Amino acid sequence: MKRLFYFLLFILTIQTARAGNPLPYVSPGVRVGYGFGQAITLNLKISVGLMRETPRHYLEFYNLTYGYKFVFLKQTEDLSDNFHYLDAQYGVFPQNADVVLNFFNGGGLGVLMYNKSGERKFGFRSSIFTGIWIFPGLEMNVYSPDKIHFDLGIKGVLPIPLKHVDL
Repeated sequence: MKRLFYFLLFILTIQTARAGNPLPYVSPGVRVGYGFGQAITLNLKISVGLMRETPRHYLEFYNLTYGYKFVFLKQTEDLSDNFHYLDAQYGVFPQNADVVLNFFNGGGLGVLMYNKSGERKFGFRSSIFTGIWIFPGLEMNVYSPDKIHFDLGIKGVLPIPLKHVDL
């Protein structure tokens, strides 16, 4: 887990170096979804990242996200479906004045960590999303090769710029 965290932090650092004039931010968020065959899900998350304007006048962001996903309103209570996750996410927002409505588009890759019969297990997760402040998206959570869950949901975030932090 520590190695993955340091690897994702390294990637974020590389992106920061190439970012030019980045603005750091922190972003709490919540996501409600429907996991097919899994009932209702709730994700609580916090992201730390950088945003910047690209030479083509797009707003671009990179972040590391830590979260916890709860599965509830399910016929059987299998707590191993609940998990912690760590994602590296990227997205872009076209700031084109000629377009009436611009959308962020992005995605993430990461790991999920859960307990099964008292043993810590790791899996893989990925996500894609689009929107402004409210993001419809699709997640794929791979607990093991024979246990893969897809989750369709809506995420709300509140990016808070950290203007007084020098990089």
